[in-house]
Amino acid sequence: MGTPKKEDWPEGYQLASKIGFRFPQFVPTPLESLITNASEDAIAMMTQSLAWNPAHRITAPASLNHPYFTKYFEELKRFKISDGAMPT
Repeated sequence: MGTPKKEDWPEGYQLASKIGFRFPQFVPTPLESLITNASEDAIAMMTQSLAWNPAHRITAPASLNHPYFTKYFEELKRFKISDGAMPT
């Protein structure tokens, strides 16, 4: 994620200024270099969830429609039995 940029999150900088907080300066590290076995969909989901600006974060309903989760929902549908019980 790195340090947020003023143009990406002006409200965050305004709040920080009011309390005398200064964001530490960090260069972003790509998540795929930290979580090497994560899928592209997983990286995209985490990136969208971790946006500094809350207005730019993925919403809970939108996250349930994200490809990272929808592929698992499709997999669960394959195991659905007419009475709703899961196979053992």
